[in-house]
Amino acid sequence: MLNEYRAWNKEQNIMVYENEDDDRGFWDGVNLSSVEMVNARLAGNKYCPYIWMQLLYIREDGEKFYDGDVVSLSNPHKYYCIKKLDWNIGYGLYSYSSGEFLTVLNKDQFEKFTKVGNVHEMEGK
Repeated sequence: MLNEYRAWNKEQNIMVYENEDDDRGFWDGVNLSSVEMVNARLAGNKYCPYIWMQLLYIREDGEKFYDGDVVSLSNPHKYYCIKKLDWNIGYGLYSYSSGEFLTVLNKDQFEKFTKVGNVHEMEGK
């Protein structure tokens, strides 16, 4: 697994990356790294309105895939979800509609995916 994160802000319904300050609604380079982003949002907060997602894979073309990304293969109307496996052996592919586990992923399979969104942005779709 890679040491990079993003966070879904449950209150504002937006995705937050390391160089973004979600309090102002624009990109401002306020954090220098994913670790700084995580620390800044957890420091002194008893309530944390964030859902954390770890970076799982970076494709050769630079496309990043995070825990919770929704992807499609050849059928643009059939969606799958990528999740970090609980037993920490890699990544799994799940049916987006049913949540059923389908298979353990290998790195070659990421090259075939088209990213559609993430589970939080697409909730209810």
